[in-house]
Amino acid sequence: MILWILCLALIVAAGSSLPIVWIAAMLLTVRVGAMNGHRHEAGRASRSRSPARRERSVMRMDVPGDADQSPIGMIGQVTVSIPSGGLGEVLLPLRGGTEAFAAWADQPIARRTRVLVVECPSARSVIVVPLPVD
Repeated sequence: MILWILCLALIVAAGSSLPIVWIAAMLLTVRVGAMNGHRHEAGRASRSRSPARRERSVMRMDVPGDADQSPIGMIGQVTVSIPSGGLGEVLLPLRGGTEAFAAWADQPIARRTRVLVVECPSARSVIVVPLPVD
């Protein structure tokens, strides 16, 4: 804020040489921003990320949306039948709604069957077993 007030004062004081003072003020702003941990990229100053912050953002890509809520142990319903050793789809109640996951099983499981998630090999796929009928 103080820097902008200083730049404005320079512009007002310059009077007729406005373009030269404006360019000098912009260069000063970029230079001070670089000293404060900003870097100039593609015409704008952006805050550079610390190594810890970069690591956290990379870690988020491997985790399904909310790391605290694992699908393991959840009960869902098959929406696309799962062949033996093949791929299907299940809906699981997560984060206040339902989400579709790719599902694998050792035995064939029919559509609309309730299943239990026993493993989560990746962010959007699960291994399931059918729930016993009551």
